[in-house]
Amino acid sequence: MQEWYLFMEGFTRLWRGTNAGLALAVLTVGIYLPCYDIFRNWFEEDTSKSAPTASPYVPLVAGSLARSLACSTCYPIELLRTHMQYKVIMSCGPTLEPVSFLPDP
Repeated sequence: MQEWYLFMEGFTRLWRGTNAGLALAVLTVGIYLPCYDIFRNWFEEDTSKSAPTASPYVPLVAGSLARSLACSTCYPIELLRTHMQYKVIMSCGPTLEPVSFLPDP
């Protein structure tokens, strides 16, 4: 399959969208890591006072909330990137027929 891409698209097209993907990864990690530290510190302070038995679950809850916040913040950018890539593909004309997994009515 990779040989077909090299023949039809060229060598540089194998990395199409890498720059946008890296930018999104940096943005997501840039949101996730500070939020994780902030949430973990908050939850550790609260659980040490009110519910000490819940302290082993603090990293899980903090990580879940931080990752959810990072993903929900970056999702619109991911959607725009995917839409832009789709427009580039469709402007060149579809080369393959669409596949439908639903039976014809």
